[in-house]
Amino acid sequence: MSCKGQVVTAKRSEIPVIKKGACDVSLLAYIITSKFQDHLPFYRLENIFKRCGVDIARSSMCRWLAECAQQLKVIYDLIKDRITSGDSIQADETPLKYLVKGISKTGKALTGYIWTYLGGIHKQYVAYEFKINRKGINPSTFLSGYSNYLQTNAYTGYNMVVANEKIKHLYCMAHARRYFEQSLNNHQALANEALDIIAELYKIENAIKDLTDKEKFDIRQKESLPILDKLQEWLIQDRPDVIPKSSIAMISDNNIDL
Repeated sequence: MSCKGQVVTAKRSEIPVIKKGACDVSLLAYIITSKFQDHLPFYRLENIFKRCGVDIARSSMCRWLAECAQQLKVIYDLIKDRITSGDSIQADETPLKYLVKGISKTGKALTGYIWTYLGGIHKQYVAYEFKINRKGINPSTFLSGYSNYLQTNAYTGYNMVVANEKIKHLYCMAHARRYFEQSLNNHQALANEALDIIAELYKIENAIKDLTDKEKFDIRQKESLPILDKLQEWLIQDRPDVIPKSSIAMISDNNIDL
């Protein structure tokens, strides 16, 4: 049977993520998940593929990942917009070791930071930014134009952000609690007093975790606020009884408006 000189090429079942790339969506998803969820470096992935009889150079995976990141930027921008359009944001920064070809010649890793922002309706959106330093310009840039509540630890890098009077800066009780735990060896009795007061707050939070935001707010105003006043009064009263450079003194001297 003659084909009359015509060659029919079947259409691809999907639009390729990477133009002229020899990889489909499932492979890219596996590489991304392995890299960022399972924390597998590319040299290990390269060896894993080789054991399966597949030769994929780490340089190819790096290039594919960069192209995927570029195409996913529209989603990232949407997530960022949802976060900064909400009424409250939680932010934190975590150190991360990384290598730079030509700079890390001795094999010594440099320290960068993953800045994390949680916000949006019901805190359902999370955005991550990798930066090579811990400077305040990083959150200041991400939160440019934001004008509601921002909850962080007491790191001074956020001062540049909250210099904007439109932002109400909130602190984290879990971070504050750590200072009292650190004081158990030096001021056990006093530290336990503070931990007992904070435990009252945690008990309330555990009891209201399944309630609506409005119900939580009303209960916190009625039951939690007096406990916070009690803790602040305790800090002021017991400040003279601790070593000046102790963790308890650091909390008291910060004069945080609980």
